[in-house]
Formats: sequence, structure tokens, C-alpha cells
Amino acid sequence: MAKQTVDIGQAPNDGTGDPLRIAMDKINDNMNEIYRSIGGLGSTTLLNMVATNAPSGTAPTLSVQNVWNPISFKIDTEAELWALSPGAYHGCIAHVHETGAMYYAHQKWNKMLSDNANNDIGDYDDSLSNLAYTGMLTDANNSGFDLLDLDGIVDGTSNQVLSTDGSGTFTFVDQTGGGGAAGANTFGTISVAGSLDVVADSLTDNLTLIAGSGMTISANSVSDSITFTSTAVGGAGGAANTFSTIAVAGQTSVVADSTADTLNLAAGTGIAITTNAATDEVTIAASGGAGFTPSRISQTVSSASIADDAEADIAFANLGVSYCLYSVQTDYASRVRIYKDAASRTADQSRPQGTDPTEGSGVIAEFITSSANTFVTTPAIFGFVDNRPTETEIPVRVTNLSGSTYPITITLTGLKLESA
Repeated sequence: MAKQTVDIGQAPNDGTGDPLRIAMDKINDNMNEIYRSIGGLGSTTLLNMVATNAPSGTAPTLSVQNVWNPISFKIDTEAELWALSPGAYHGCIAHVHETGAMYYAHQKWNKMLSDNANNDIGDYDDSLSNLAYTGMLTDANNSGFDLLDLDGIVDGTSNQVLSTDGSGTFTFVDQTGGGGAAGANTFGTISVAGSLDVVADSLTDNLTLIAGSGMTISANSVSDSITFTSTAVGGAGGAANTFSTIAVAGQTSVVADSTADTLNLAAGTGIAITTNAATDEVTIAASGGAGFTPSRISQTVSSASIADDAEADIAFANLGVSYCLYSVQTDYASRVRIYKDAASRTADQSRPQGTDPTEGSGVIAEFITSSANTFVTTPAIFGFVDNRPTETEIPVRVTNLSGSTYPITITLTGLKLESA
């Protein structure tokens, strides 16, 4: 409310001023405004009061002598306090009768701590919680608040650290033996089978690695790595030769000239040498001609499933390109024809069963069975593959005579005379 001024007229009793009732009403309104501002009449309007002319070096004070409750900061309810702008009343304090607590205005109305256990403050930023107690300081009367009990802990010795078992028991322990403690030995003892143990004498003791004979040790401080390398020649391990000397009876020995020397294997006449890097294998085999040893071979080959009176082409690779045929075995009634090359097999396809092949037609042998059977050829039949080196397998045609659909399985046994 703006201040109201009583109009007293131009001169005494000139009849131009405010009537007495109106003048006294203005005086009452002005007095109520003052009374309300200092806490009377249940008002929630706060009055800025500043003391001036304070003595040098002292803070300004507000004082009304011999008056009970001369200045009141009381507000009835917290809702009434929230309705007041903290920006407009920045720095003011207020007492809310409803909560029994004090508040101050700074960006918001902040509730101050109180010793009233029935009005604990829930929203409280407690920076000491992790250092001196668990829970919030405002939970001191609740089960969630627990002081860290450090009573009864006896100080340890030099270089010991305080340790907890996770259940509230604290003890001082040595830093040695791992556990991640700063300055602890990684291993207090280094044991080597058949030798004395190396024991760390202190937290700062050093383990020194010494290279023995035929060994070098290098360290990389960037990658924190240590590399052991053998330098031995002619012995076991590392860069040593597997065999330093290769001796052949009646021949000059082959001696490795260095740890990186290479032994070369050369194939002689009738010998083939193959290598397999994946399996670390070297295979030495006869390749035909001089030095070849004939050997008995049996090979079994099956056709696809074919209907009765149907034909299928198969081939045998293990008997070589020259062979002596000892026997032919079938698992069902069938007709088996053996040829010198694939072209002869194709040309002979339409020849009826029971009709002999013409001379020079390329048919090596023909067998007809009425059931599973083994033919033993006496004398042995000499055969060969003619179209070399294009063809390296024995071409065969089988006809199913069993009366049902089956795969036909044929086994040839003979003496391998020439490799492919």
C-alpha cells in the first residue's frame, strides 16, 4: 500500500482539509502497514530493514529496547513461504511455524538443519558420508546410519597397510605377497628346480637375470618384455642345427656350415620327392623306370545306384598304367568290361552281351556274373592304359544284371607294373 497523507488544509480551521474520520482512517491504515511489516496481523510480506551509521569495524545491528519480539520472521505454513520469491528476498531468513524450522533465501528457500529429531531433512548433500560414517547425517536416528568404528585398532609396523575383511574388522597387514599394495613384492621367492631359492630381502630388492652359455637375454622397456634367445651351434634347442652332420655310407658327409644352412634333397632317376609344408612331411617315392619295385594292389570302386540293365562308367587309379590282373570281384550279378582307354569304352558301349569284341577294339577283358562272385584269372591278364599321359586310370564299364536297383561294387586285384 502507498503511504496516505492527511490533508490539513491551507490554514487552521479553514475547512479545506480532510474530515476528521477520513484523516484518522488514513492514520490507521499507515499504522497497520507498519505493524504488518514487522510481523503483526499474520502478514507474509517481509520488510527490508537495514541499520545505518554502524561504528567502524562493527556489523550493523537492528535493536528495539525493552520490546518483546520487536522484529518477527514468523510465517505460518511452508506453502506460504514457497509462494514468496527467493530472488526478491535474497539473503532473508524466515521461521515457518508449521515445520518449526528456519529457512534462508538463496536461489531457493533452503531449510536449515534442526535438532528436532521429528523433522529430519531428507534432501541433504552430505560430503562427509564416505569418510566418517555410512548413510546420511540426517539418518542419524535411523537404522541406515552407522559410524565407522575405528576404536581398538592398534597401529602396525613400518610399510604395513590397513586392511578390512568386509565385515567391519580392520587390521594392519604386511604389503608383501601380492594383493596390489603399492611397493609390494610381485613374488617374494623365486624357486628353480634343483637350485637354491632366490628370496627378496626387501620391498626394493632387485632380481637380476644372467645369460648362461649359448644364451642371450634382451629387455624391452616399452613393451615390458624380456626375450631369451639361444646362440648355441650344434646343440639342442633355439637356433641350433637339428643334425650338424648328415653321413651316408661310402659318401662324403654333408656338414652344416651355419645355424641357417639348408639341406637340399635331390631326386635321382626313378625317384620323386614331394613336400607338404602344412604337415612338415617329405615323401620319397619311386616314379617308374629304374629302381621301381612291382607290388600287389587291390582297389574297390562303386558305381552310383543304377537300375536293372543300366550301365555306369567307373575307373581304377591305384593299379598303375601297366598291370597284371589277378582277379575281379562283384557284389551283384553284373557285366564288367575293362578297356585300354576311355575312347575304346565309348566305342564299345552298344556291343550286345555275348558278342565277342573285334580285334584291336581296346577291350582288355570282360566278365559276366549271375550273382556276387570272384573271378580268378589264370593265367594273369596283362593290361595297360594306352592314352598316356592324358589318361592315368583304368577305364571300366559295369552293367547291373541283378534285377533291382543297386550301386555295383567292383574290386580289381593285380600286380602294379608301372606308375602313372
